[in-house]
Amino acid sequence: MIRRLLTVLALATAVPGILIAVVIPASAGVGSAASPARATPARATPARATPLPVLYNLGGGSGSVWNLPQRRPAIFYLAADGSAVLGDKPHHLKWTQWTMTSAAATGDYYYRTGPCCTYHSDPVTITANHVVRQNANSSWYDRMTIRFSKTKSVTIKYERINGIGFWKTVAGRFP
Repeated sequence: MIRRLLTVLALATAVPGILIAVVIPASAGVGSAASPARATPARATPARATPLPVLYNLGGGSGSVWNLPQRRPAIFYLAADGSAVLGDKPHHLKWTQWTMTSAAATGDYYYRTGPCCTYHSDPVTITANHVVRQNANSSWYDRMTIRFSKTKSVTIKYERINGIGFWKTVAGRFP
């Protein structure tokens, strides 16, 4: 009986369209009658998920442009010279949401005061929204609001001109 089972399995793998689950019980003599073959639905190719939007972070290059697309960046630069940043190496941003429509994080705003090397930090909450969709595989958040307290916040907008991206303040102001 094992020999018959192995033969049937070998034939089933060699001949496409034979349902192994139906052939094995009938050839092994299990049960009094073979169950009718049911058509198994063809497995659909999984739909390609649309990638989540990105935030354009400081990527460097000529003119220190914001050309580094990132999802859930640990550190987000606000100034090309590093004088203002959200998160830092020991204290990364903590993203609590990243969806097709918005993102949210908590962290610290680090900024330089004085001529050199004196930094302060303030706790902040961050929301990013207003998704711009370039095509099915490319989208980004183009607005980010940084809330420093219940009454103080700043909103920045990502703009692209001639392929170069940059963030500009559209409401509020930085401390």
